Amino acid sequence: ETQRVIIIAEREFSLASGVRQQSMVRLLRRIAAEKLAAAQELCAAYYLTTGNRYRSAVAVEHMQFGSLAEAMRSLYHQEACSGLNYQRAADETMDPCLQRLFTQLGKQSYQHADDIMVLLGKLVC
Repeated sequence: ETQRVIIIAEREFSLASGVRQQSMVRLLRRIAAEKLAAAQELCAAYYLTTGNRYRSAVAVEHMQFGSLAEAMRSLYHQEACSGLNYQRAADETMDPCLQRLFTQLGKQSYQHADDIMVLLGKLVC
């Protein structure tokens, strides 16, 4: 999950560099920065839980989109799914620290999805 968060953050920084609308640039940069912070928190939680540094073996997939609207649509779905997955993780763990972290990250992901939906509405309507 940590590697996926980092990949999404990098994609958001990349998207932001090609966008001309400042509100979208600010949103994508904020989301990317928050995703990087989340990845660091997840790495710290992994270290606290296992005593080992997190080493990902995930292959990086670079996605290309035909339009900004398509990219934002994909990003919306990623954030909404992340929110659900973090909430599931919070519900399933018995560790109160992990519950708090997963709950926080789930709320953050749902907020990202809401913010993306607002901007996507401005873009396509």
